[in-house]
Amino acid sequence: MVLSNLRKLQLLEVNLLQKFQLICTENHLTYYFVAGGLIGALRHGGFIPWDDDMDIVMPRDDYDRFVSICKKGVDGGYGLIHYDTDVDKNWKTAFSRFVDLKSVIEAPSAFESIMQKYVWIDLFPIDGMPKGKVKRWLHMQHIMLLRSLLIFTDAKNLAGKKKRSLFESFVLHVFKIFPIFKIFDSGTVCHILEKCIKKYRFQDSDYCCNFMGRYRSKEIQPKERWGTPATLLFEGIEVKVPEQYHEFQTHMYGDYMKLPPESERVAHGAKLIQQREIDFEMYEENSKKSRIEK
Repeated sequence: MVLSNLRKLQLLEVNLLQKFQLICTENHLTYYFVAGGLIGALRHGGFIPWDDDMDIVMPRDDYDRFVSICKKGVDGGYGLIHYDTDVDKNWKTAFSRFVDLKSVIEAPSAFESIMQKYVWIDLFPIDGMPKGKVKRWLHMQHIMLLRSLLIFTDAKNLAGKKKRSLFESFVLHVFKIFPIFKIFDSGTVCHILEKCIKKYRFQDSDYCCNFMGRYRSKEIQPKERWGTPATLLFEGIEVKVPEQYHEFQTHMYGDYMKLPPESERVAHGAKLIQQREIDFEMYEENSKKSRIEK
């Protein structure tokens, strides 16, 4: 079976997802499959054909327990990138990555042309919000300010390759050349940011948020939309998704079932340079179950 570089990367992430799910099942942890992966499950029965991203969110208590479990070590050549682990010493931000230590890619980065990274799944905590629109807005602005400060402390490593306004891009490049915010320690700022994010408990809130998500204030959702996880098929594997996933996705993306213009159907350009030995053929056969149903 001849598979493209992108397809191999996708199937390696499916293998990684199964390891993540095993840890969650064994420790009774709740998670939700979201973002592009959820769009893919709903629209394609698996990955969006040109995509290789998986985003998973967890209520704060479950997220913290998962981090604590992985800090003690994960068997089979897997690990956790977190600001309190040594897997990636440049990682100074308030979310994590579950990684396959046996699979490595080369991928474009923000300011350097190519970086080597482990194959990963992004993991985000969901936290609570205060009551009242004004208080929620103020809380969000406080967190966005701390997020910006964290990026400015080390623009080269923390900015990430994402679409930004011309002004934001200009500011980041200026601080790369003149790193005046280096006087702040990024690790300390990260701790302050996480403490602020955790101020309101998920369980006690009517609204909750993935504060480290790319969509900023759009990440704020009524808690009942998360609810008791529903189940969908993704590449032949059952994944847990928000209970009100249609309302959830519509709030985030509008008509999420509509394909984007062909000009936007572009892969991230990651290149596999090292890979775990898995049964790619078996994973391909399993994935057909999801796609046939679509």
